[in-house]
Amino acid sequence: MNEFERMILLRSIDSHWTDHIDTMDQLRQGIHLRSYAQQNPLRDYQNEGHELLIS
Repeated sequence: MNEFERMILLRSIDSHWTDHIDTMDQLRQGIHLRSYAQQNPLRDYQNEGHELLIS
């Protein structure tokens, strides 16, 4: 892999990771509302976070 390909790959990974962190932060900010619906916010956060990571 040459230097150019390496830089493109790293930028792509960095961009996707940043998007994932932003999405997880948005999920975290609203997850506490699940308790009003008699749901477990921690379990929901873990499950949805996992789904976001693998998708």
